[in-house]
Amino acid sequence: MEPEKEINQYRSEIDLIDQEIMQLLCKRFKVVSKIAKTKKNLGIDIEDVAREEDVLANWRKETKNDLDDDFLEQFKTLILKQSKKIQRI
Repeated sequence: MEPEKEINQYRSEIDLIDQEIMQLLCKRFKVVSKIAKTKKNLGIDIEDVAREEDVLANWRKETKNDLDDDFLEQFKTLILKQSKKIQRI
């Protein structure tokens, strides 16, 4: 296979993966909205440091160290920042 054609094939595969990631993020944030409503009804604080650490630990376990720890930390920060923003709406 020609190198350019091979690269384009890989890029198409990445595009499909990116679509899946975006769909899963949208699904995740819809669940976050449900959690926000429940927390509000129960008077529970948005911040949950123990849960945040559990999320990171779960991701580390799931990725089996295939992803750089700094990346996971930054990703966690970004995801949780958006989650908290949704919960404050």
